[in-house]
Amino acid sequence: MEGDESQWATAEQQVTGLRASGCLEQGALDLLQRALQWHREHPGHTPQVTVPGQGGTTACFEITSVTDDLGRDAGLSGPVGGGDQLTISGRGIEDPDAVLIGGRPAVVESSGPDGASVIDLEVVIPAAAAPGEATIVVRKGGREATAPQTFTYTAAAGSSGSASSSSTPSGHGEPSTTSQSSTSGAPSSSATGSGG
Repeated sequence: MEGDESQWATAEQQVTGLRASGCLEQGALDLLQRALQWHREHPGHTPQVTVPGQGGTTACFEITSVTDDLGRDAGLSGPVGGGDQLTISGRGIEDPDAVLIGGRPAVVESSGPDGASVIDLEVVIPAAAAPGEATIVVRKGGREATAPQTFTYTAAAGSSGSASSSSTPSGHGEPSTTSQSSTSGAPSSSATGSGG
């Protein structure tokens, strides 16, 4: 824009209505808006832009996605006992102070780049006290990023009262066999304990 005032007017028109979809885009949009504000306050002058150092890391700190061990990013779920793996992808999340799932610390098994500035954290899901939805959070240097997805803890196998069992307690301390129904709906056979 140096030396051509018409470019400032064009930039003013084009920035209106722009929306950022991530922290890098937001940083660029913020910088452009500050430059335009500076130009409105100092017409005819050229701004000097200085980029502060970040120690070799991005100023962004965000979780962009979470996937399970099959690469799915929707319907993330697993047993309350934990133990499954998730991949948390984001910017600025390398070497986190903590990864929390439902407020419980997850074990970070590996942390590494997945391209330009995206970092992947491979974590082991911690056990939960009960089934339910859990937020996924990364903490680092006093900052906290929350994942766009949640993780759902499901009941342990067998605790939902599934019908796959063929033998259940009869209430008298003896087993009773599940009845089979005929096409009419009436039981065709039944075996229960004698109870005494």
